[in-house]
This record gives sequence, structure tokens and C-alpha cells, in this order.
Amino acid sequence: AGGYDESFSHNEDAELDYRLRQAGYRIWMSGRTQMIYYPRSSLKSLYLQYLGYGRGRARNVLKHRMVPKVRQMVPLLVAPVVLLALFSFVRWLAAVPFLLWAAVCLGYGLVTAVRQRNAS
Repeated sequence: AGGYDESFSHNEDAELDYRLRQAGYRIWMSGRTQMIYYPRSSLKSLYLQYLGYGRGRARNVLKHRMVPKVRQMVPLLVAPVVLLALFSFVRWLAAVPFLLWAAVCLGYGLVTAVRQRNAS
């Protein structure tokens, strides 16, 4: 399967994982693995990080002619939802997609927080 595709600036690990799985290998996760994460210092740098992740994922999909999963396509809805929300002052129904999105995000966050709290 080779090593990392060095032409990728982001998502190179997922690209390698894909090739390894295609070659018959299995990917294992371990709770014993340790890593250090350094959070981004600003919203701009966080935005650029995730923009890079998205571009890397898109490049991976194109390179291997993969069909993206639904969860990978959902972020594409952010721009239309925000644009519709901007028109909510003209027509209140335009705010409905944004309100649904916000409710799902908050609900998911709440469920995740409760699960983590109950796990400890």
C-alpha cells in the first residue's frame, strides 16, 4: 500500500487508511495510544484547519472515486442554511433550516455531554 501520499497537506492519514483497507489490512484503534493536541489560537486558524481537512477529504474522494458518506456531505449545507437565515427578516420561514440545524447541534451536544458525564 506504500506510505503517506506526500502530495496531501491534510487528510493523508485517511488516504493511507483507505489504501490499507483496500489491500486487505485492518485499521485498529487503541485507547493506550497517547497524543498531544495543541488547540488553534484563533477562530481564523481553526477555520483554516478545518478548511484544509475538507479539501483533503474532497481530494481523497476524488483520488479514489469514493462515494462520500452522508456525514461528510452535511457540512456542504452550512452555506445555504446561513444564506437562508440572512433572509429571515424578509420571510420568517427562511430561518427554519437554521433553527433546525441549531436544534440538532445543541441536542447532539447535550446528549454527548450527558453520556460523558454518566460514563465517569
